[in-house]
Amino acid sequence: DKLLYPKLKGSVILILFMLAAVAFTSLSFAKIVGDSKFGQLRQKTVPESSREIRRKDSENNSQLIHIVNTRFMQEQAHLVHLAEARLLLFEAFCLPTMISQTIQPNQEDVDSGNANFKFLWIIKTDPNLDPKMIEKLADMLRPYPNFFLVGSRHNFGIGKKQPGSWRGGEAGADVVSPEANIYTGDKRLLEEAHENRERKIVLETRLDADDGLPSHYLKKIQTKAISVLGNAAEKEKGTPGTPARAKWTIWCMSESISWYPSVFKDGFKPFVELSTKDPGVAKVEETVGRTSCLTPGMTLGLAIGESHSSIPTYSHYDLLYELEMNDDTSKNSCGLKHPIDCVRVLVTKAVRSRTPTSAGMKDLRVNTEDMSSEDIAEQWDVLKNKFSISSEKAAVANRHIQKNLASILKDNLKGQCTKGHSCKEQNKYLLSAMLNYIDNSDTGPE
Repeated sequence: DKLLYPKLKGSVILILFMLAAVAFTSLSFAKIVGDSKFGQLRQKTVPESSREIRRKDSENNSQLIHIVNTRFMQEQAHLVHLAEARLLLFEAFCLPTMISQTIQPNQEDVDSGNANFKFLWIIKTDPNLDPKMIEKLADMLRPYPNFFLVGSRHNFGIGKKQPGSWRGGEAGADVVSPEANIYTGDKRLLEEAHENRERKIVLETRLDADDGLPSHYLKKIQTKAISVLGNAAEKEKGTPGTPARAKWTIWCMSESISWYPSVFKDGFKPFVELSTKDPGVAKVEETVGRTSCLTPGMTLGLAIGESHSSIPTYSHYDLLYELEMNDDTSKNSCGLKHPIDCVRVLVTKAVRSRTPTSAGMKDLRVNTEDMSSEDIAEQWDVLKNKFSISSEKAAVANRHIQKNLASILKDNLKGQCTKGHSCKEQNKYLLSAMLNYIDNSDTGPE
């Protein structure tokens, strides 16, 4: 025994030392793999070891998948001046409204790994966009693991020439493939949403890069979606006492607060002197004529088991009118008594930018003769309190548009009729007329 004990003691120590070395090596390897795989995202990601736990929590706590889709400079990568102006509009009017969504986790939960992400925001930009511009955009989005900047020219959904959707798998496949150019965001969130697309309600929301949503909007949509679409399967089975539920539903807003740069205040004034604090004009858009759905915030919801194939493909402007006029449940029905019941117009307002950066060039001029200083101040209070939009950021965009107006107009003229963008002769004429005015005006700078 006396001879055996020292040998056993030495063996035990050796074994313990070897186990510690293996554990240290494993941890180091895991860290290297993790850093190399997601290092380019420059953000904290959820450890692989907790993926299954998070998946179970997500499936238990959430009945839906919510995707918000935004485009930025697709097919227009060469238009640098237009990109610079649009980036400032994105920073001033779009980004803050998404950060301030009431269901967006706070940064403390994100940093600790305890965040519950209830929506995914996918911003698709042209892969050939100036790398410096991509980097600026990525810097704005990196703190938020559920905000994805993706280099892609492919768009899916109703009204798109390229067929496909999140429920169908095409939209998800575009962003989860190994070849996908994902500059920001935790890709595993996309993978989980793609994998669960047939097992949950799917919501897809449209948001242009220069528009904004009220802070409560996504939460309101999700609450209504669970109520309207959640029991569709039980209704099909004829479960007693189950209220009528829709197979699909579209939500939208019909009113907005529009923002105009000062050069379009009461006319076209490209040489107006601006103070550094001039935020431009914010004005409530009055509904004229028939009510129609606006594009910002327009959301399609699909119950479990349903696809896009059963949804009518009317434009956002004609949707309400066509469903009301064509009360044919065999063609337009979502399972409710009347097709018009399949579209829900929410009593709230979106924010829209009316600027010369727009491809559609609609309603650029704003009349402020009927607005008092109190009216103007009130609208900026609303933008601050309900959208988290600051007049300071708006002032930066306002001044940039005024100082670089000619270059922006020239780029927009070049960008007309590019793939996926507006192509109207009247827009070309308007852009050319404004450029001609700037070049030949006696009141302009020397």
